[in-house]
Amino acid sequence: MRAFVALLWARYPVVTLAFLTAVVATLFFAVRLVLFPPPFRDGGFAPGPIKGWMTPRMIVHSYPIAPERLAEVLGLDIRSGKPRTLEQIAFDQGLTVDEIVARIELALPPKPAGAP
Repeated sequence: MRAFVALLWARYPVVTLAFLTAVVATLFFAVRLVLFPPPFRDGGFAPGPIKGWMTPRMIVHSYPIAPERLAEVLGLDIRSGKPRTLEQIAFDQGLTVDEIVARIELALPPKPAGAP
C-alpha cells in the first residue's frame, strides 16, 4: 500500500495531494457530524425571535402560523408583489417594528409546556 501511494505521489503529486486532502476533510466532517449533530436532527430546533429584517414568507416557514392568518395580522396580501421586510411593512403602516412583531407574536399559538 505504501509503495502504491509512493508511486502515485511520484507520478501525480498534485492529484494525490488533492485526493488525500479530500479524504481528510471528509473524515473530519463525518466525525464532526457524529459528535455535534445539527439542532434540528433531534427536534430541538427553535426559531429565534422575530426580527425586522424578516419577510412574512420567512415567518410562515419558521413559525406555526398560516399564511392567511399572518396576512390578516399584517393587513396585507403577502402573496402579491415583491417581498418586503417587516421594517418596510411597519414603515408603510406608520408603526414601529416592535408593534408589528407584537401583533405577530399574539397571533402565534401558545407554546406547549417544556418547549424551548
